[in-house]
Amino acid sequence: MADPAGPSSSLPGSTHTGTEPSGNLGVDDVRYRRGDNAVLRSALIEQWNARCYWCEQPTRFTDTQIDHIIPHTVTPDELRDLIQWHGLPAEFDVHAPANLAPICSTCNRKKSDRKLRAPAVTTQLDQAREKQQRLIAYVRAAARSRKGWSDAVIADLQLTTDAEALARMRLIAERAQSFSEVWQIGFYTGPDGAAVHYTPKPEVAADDIDLPLLFDLPATDDAMRIAHQLDEIRDYGGEVIVPARYLRASPDSSKPSLAEALGPFGPEDELVITAGLAPIDRSNIYQLVLVTAARTLRQSLALHPQRVTVGRRGLRVTLRDASGVFGVFVQIEHPPPVTTITTQLISQSLVGRHPYQLREFRTFFQLAEPTDQLEIRLNDQSIGTHADTDDPVDLGPALMAFRHDTAIIEPP
Repeated sequence: MADPAGPSSSLPGSTHTGTEPSGNLGVDDVRYRRGDNAVLRSALIEQWNARCYWCEQPTRFTDTQIDHIIPHTVTPDELRDLIQWHGLPAEFDVHAPANLAPICSTCNRKKSDRKLRAPAVTTQLDQAREKQQRLIAYVRAAARSRKGWSDAVIADLQLTTDAEALARMRLIAERAQSFSEVWQIGFYTGPDGAAVHYTPKPEVAADDIDLPLLFDLPATDDAMRIAHQLDEIRDYGGEVIVPARYLRASPDSSKPSLAEALGPFGPEDELVITAGLAPIDRSNIYQLVLVTAARTLRQSLALHPQRVTVGRRGLRVTLRDASGVFGVFVQIEHPPPVTTITTQLISQSLVGRHPYQLREFRTFFQLAEPTDQLEIRLNDQSIGTHADTDDPVDLGPALMAFRHDTAIIEPP
């Protein structure tokens, strides 16, 4: 039986009273209980790799329910038989995390007639048992964080004068500096939420600059993909979206974590990490150029810089033509002694575009020949062509296809 309850903010099975933090949660505290199970559901999704345990397809929080692998509706006699069949401990609890898994709503409707005496069920129970301690640790961390958040809210509600509010803001700013020895941290809010801005402290050498450890990323496919993206924006700048559930709790109780400073977060909340945005130099002229086999210019198409990002290894420039058909990504590796430039050209479909939007595109390809080459130029200097690769692609068919498309586009 699955829990169809919607997302909420309280801890699963919360039976604690008073103001003491529930920092020593055990199996009994994390048992399934009717009502609000949002944190337990979020923990299960995390531990099961954000996939439905039944169909193994990716699932989102809003479409995920908590399932009892062995239904909690079985009779005591049936439960004893199943405990023996699957080799479970005699004290097996159907509401404990070792019997819980995330399931999508579609599978939950289909599985009512499943056979409980099956090797597949034994495997699922083994997986749930292996994940139980990590799941309890996840919920324990959430309990500690929420205790800190509630204390902060209570403190804020007790402020009665402007002077007290300003003193509170100064305290938060001072505590924020403990995130890192080399970064100055500032907070600001906007229509999309709160933001943290890191700038290097003036006295810190450039080689010593590195972001503090902000996230705990487990060895799951989703987390490893995010880890790779974080490495990318460190090296070249850019943007990556990280689910708030990966925020790292502070190992030092005297120092705030980013989660505590920005919380509370809901299970679906995300952080947008943006690094290394650089101003666009409008004096640079980018072009996509069509050149003949004899290296003479046949036609050119203006490219417009959309974004420039800079990191420790180099910079990236994103370019678009006016029609939106072409996107060009330029990556420049700048560590000495050798500067390497890599270009990537991506074309989009012409479907749904009005003829007036394709005027420049039509002009560019109407005289193309199968032996021509595409080249990207910066200030009239070539920075990349498909012929420069180790395994150059024959662009002839693509050029002729584009030329054919231009012939059937009615001029505006």
